[in-house]
Amino acid sequence: DEAMGFSIDLPAGWEVGVGEISGDDFTPTRRAAGFYPSAYAGNDINVSVVTQSIAADFTSLGSFGDDYQWGFNIVQETDRSWKDPNDVRAELVDTKKKGDQYFVEYTVSLPGEYDRHLYSVAAIGNIPGRYNLLYTLSASVPTALMGEYNDAVVAMVNSFKCTHPGTLVPV
Repeated sequence: DEAMGFSIDLPAGWEVGVGEISGDDFTPTRRAAGFYPSAYAGNDINVSVVTQSIAADFTSLGSFGDDYQWGFNIVQETDRSWKDPNDVRAELVDTKKKGDQYFVEYTVSLPGEYDRHLYSVAAIGNIPGRYNLLYTLSASVPTALMGEYNDAVVAMVNSFKCTHPGTLVPV
């Protein structure tokens, strides 16, 4: 989506929706795009990209720590199994930095409810006239459907890129 400042390869048979996530006094409104397979009746296979403004002093992903710290924070904020083994469990599978992006792979499960494989990508860039944007891609595939959908989701994750990366201008 050039208007949002990113590109992603959409597989045949996938739909797209674009909108905004309203903010409040402390959180700015964020733009979002969601992608999902039109042939699948559920809502638990999806890829979403959210853009939001960040402070002018956040000029690289290093402002958030390295790729491992980014991934660790995602998992740490999600995992609740440390206090109750029957609550949500999140496990970090892998992190890596590729170019100007952080890639994270992790799993999330809730016993008796769901078991998902997730991917996350973080990047910083801008859209001319809107400076210092954080791009976050999140992708989810139920573990039981990995054989059918994982290749398409991973291809989308790997194709994601900012169309205006690294040209940050102080606000």
